[in-house]
Amino acid sequence: MFNDDWSIPEDLADKDAAQITVETIADLSQITIDMCVAAGASGVDIPNEVYHSLPGISGSNLTLLAESNKHLDNKRLFNLGDSPALVFGTLLHTLVLEPDDVENRYVVIPEFRPKAETGISIAQAEKDFYSDNSDRIIIESNSMLKAERMAKNVRAIAGDIIDKGIKERSLFADLDGVVCKCRLDIDLEDDGDDYDLKSITLGIKEFSDATLEAHIKKLRYHWSAAFRNIIRRHLDKPVRNSYLIFCNTGMGHMVRVVRISPLWIREAEAIVNELLESRRFYLVSRIDDRPVAVIDDKWRKIQEY
Repeated sequence: MFNDDWSIPEDLADKDAAQITVETIADLSQITIDMCVAAGASGVDIPNEVYHSLPGISGSNLTLLAESNKHLDNKRLFNLGDSPALVFGTLLHTLVLEPDDVENRYVVIPEFRPKAETGISIAQAEKDFYSDNSDRIIIESNSMLKAERMAKNVRAIAGDIIDKGIKERSLFADLDGVVCKCRLDIDLEDDGDDYDLKSITLGIKEFSDATLEAHIKKLRYHWSAAFRNIIRRHLDKPVRNSYLIFCNTGMGHMVRVVRISPLWIREAEAIVNELLESRRFYLVSRIDDRPVAVIDDKWRKIQEY
């Protein structure tokens, strides 16, 4: 849907090429990756859907690249769609970071009344509702209430941080032939800090430092933080610390703000840079130099970093 093969829209035909930017294009389908890269350190303010539609390696792609370049090439094969957890997490992000967009992007499914009360069948009412709201994400009422409670708690604890930063800023960079992108939940650019909002389901686990350490390493959030740092440094933006704002989906919706260990991030940066170098080599040679794991009864892998 979004690609680099575009023509100048009629309403921009009389403008100098340097004036044609993401901000001057009304039709989002005309936005190209070249425009976004050209925005540099200022980043671009685009919807989440447009960001994900544009090409480029993102932090969430790193685990595929760690398997092989061919895994990354075929990432759509491994995309199973929007899971309920992903949809809920995106809803929470919107409520916390872009509350003015909630009504435009989401709608709560109502309780449909029987035909005796409304004159139309429940099946027809459901069909009409989904048709009328095809441009929005349909959410069950209990999920919306839960997300609203969590958003309230997040703002109570981290509202000063959220209000101080730039929300949902998208950065793009050409790193020596590899186009990379990241979307900063909260960018405190004057300080060089960035914050990433995460929902977490603990089950019977404690909301402890040990639990969060294991969770961060399992989902490689420190890789994503390292990746964002690499992009920000390339764009000559200040880089200091990376934080995670966790909100528990369980009872009480406890919130914790934690700083990712700078040591973890430094070690992750070395891994990410190695992955990007592998990508550069692959794009030129089409040879995938990622090693193939050999697993036998003596093989053991401990993923510490």
